[in-house]
Formats: sequence, C-alpha cells, structure tokens
Amino acid sequence: NAAMSRPDAIGWRSIFLLVTALAIAAALLGLRTIRESRDPDATGLDWAGAGTFTVALASLTYGVLQAPQSGWADLLVITLLGVAVLCFVLFVVVERR
Repeated sequence: NAAMSRPDAIGWRSIFLLVTALAIAAALLGLRTIRESRDPDATGLDWAGAGTFTVALASLTYGVLQAPQSGWADLLVITLLGVAVLCFVLFVVVERR
C-alpha cells in the first residue's frame, strides 16, 4: 500500500526509529568485521593545543554572536575577539614546538 510508505501515515517520529535501527545494525556489523588498528607510536592528547584552540574558537564564536546585539565597539566583543586572536596565535606557537 502506497499510503504506508508515507512518513505521516505511521508518524514522522518513526523515521528516527528506523535510523536508530540502521545505526545499531551498522555498528554491530562493524564491530564484527572491522579489525582494530592502533598506532604504537601514538602519544596522548595534545592538551595545550586542544585548550588554546577551544578557547580561541569559543571566544570568536561568542564575540561574533554578541556583536549584533552589543555592537562591534562594545568592550566585551572587543575583549572576546582579542582573546580569540591571542589564543589562535598561542595555538600556532604550541603546535609548532
């Protein structure tokens, strides 16, 4: 029946159940067939790089989002954008060492 193929016939939320079932099936298939590969020379997470980049990106995002409400000349916006630039520079310095 063609009506049953329409999402609104069984509820649009049922699409998420279908996607969930497909994701679980794909995960199970992957766990059974894909071999694990690890780099024996891998080091831990680069905390300094991750931290500086996260602060830079968060400051830039919040500064740009705040600017239309407060204005580009607002002290908070200027500070946030300054912190973003500083942290991006620190990120480059950290990653080059």
